[in-house]
Amino acid sequence: MILSGCDETDGPVNVLSEHPVISEVSVSPDSVTFDDDAEITDTLVTFHISVTSDLPEDYLLVASLAAANDRSELDSDTLTAPDTPQQFQGTLSRQMSTNNFENLVIYVYPLGPDNRAYDRNETTISVRGVDTGEPRVLEVDHPETVIIPMPGEEDNRFFISAKVEHTISPDNIDRVQLELYDQSDDRIFASTMSDSNPDFGNEPGDSIYVQNFSINSGNNPDTYTIEVHAIDIAGTVSDTLSSTLTIAR
Repeated sequence: MILSGCDETDGPVNVLSEHPVISEVSVSPDSVTFDDDAEITDTLVTFHISVTSDLPEDYLLVASLAAANDRSELDSDTLTAPDTPQQFQGTLSRQMSTNNFENLVIYVYPLGPDNRAYDRNETTISVRGVDTGEPRVLEVDHPETVIIPMPGEEDNRFFISAKVEHTISPDNIDRVQLELYDQSDDRIFASTMSDSNPDFGNEPGDSIYVQNFSINSGNNPDTYTIEVHAIDIAGTVSDTLSSTLTIAR
């Protein structure tokens, strides 16, 4: 795992002189890179923050760690100046997987006695996880046409199966998703396909994923579009493979 350098960013100057100003923010590390030969596991990463600010006694200096994509807060800390006035320090931590690629953001801001934040400084933390390759859906197999049984007859049961591979390891496949659309492009069914369906005979590790269906006399003739895609443990989504299924009398 590589934790690189530190980042120094000048904070914006507040035009209202009576408010505190952040003149310098240093974050270390300012990026996180996990070695490609690292195991896929969770690890705790701690960010050290140093800030220069003319903070009045009745203000707090707050640091917040957030996800870059949706800005949801993950951790926060009130910085302190134990040694030198105007020199504040603190830490923020995040438990993350070594295959994580989601960037982070650290905000630093003075918080006034009125609970109002001023001069928010923003530092983006680049996160580069282990390359986990990508999943691929190779083929989708099912009957082209399924006949609706007559009233009183047994349901007509059939399977939709998908053969899926991964460029690094089949163990990296997290799930295989199946969706069914009618002729109006409305999704009428969605499911995670099974890698061990005893009725079909597939087993974990054989790259075959299955969904079972049942047609009874109450079904109506129609034509459906089948879409299958795979997602791996890093969240990488494969291309979608499509096929057509006809339900007829």
